[in-house]
Amino acid sequence: MSSVQIANSLYECADTFCEELTLCLAKHDNVPRSAMYFRLASKQDKIRLLNLRVWALRYTVDLTFIVGTLLRHFHRIRVMRNAIGRTLGVPIKTFTGENAHRSIIEALNASYPNKENVQAHNDELKCRLMCVRQPKLAFIGTDPSEFVALYTSEINKVRKRLFASPSKRPWRGNPWLN
Repeated sequence: MSSVQIANSLYECADTFCEELTLCLAKHDNVPRSAMYFRLASKQDKIRLLNLRVWALRYTVDLTFIVGTLLRHFHRIRVMRNAIGRTLGVPIKTFTGENAHRSIIEALNASYPNKENVQAHNDELKCRLMCVRQPKLAFIGTDPSEFVALYTSEINKVRKRLFASPSKRPWRGNPWLN
């Protein structure tokens, strides 16, 4: 890949992330998405916003946790209204700087003292890798004994599928087996 292709893909990622961040901010402020507005001073500001994505991945938390933490941290200097609409209210350089990073780390240590977020993320990842589907719990209108019987049958189906011996299939496209 050339450097131009890498730069273009980085800006595409930044555009996608700006949309996601706009939705997150609109949800946090309880306003419609169309009312949110970003004032980007330069192309670097769009790339700086990707720091929030990096922090979300590094610390295995949702973007809503990071945005909520930062908005609580910068609530005193935040100017939310503009002539155009509601804005981030903080310069992007400030919103993604070292002070913001420190406040996220402090909030993580306060919210998850025993690293429960990492454990929950690892459990979710294991479930996704094992392709285990959770049994359906929507047995509405049944009495408890029927619910237990249905739930047990669902669990047994999942166990049979997981512990069944894998079927041996020849490798597709193997010229020696055809």
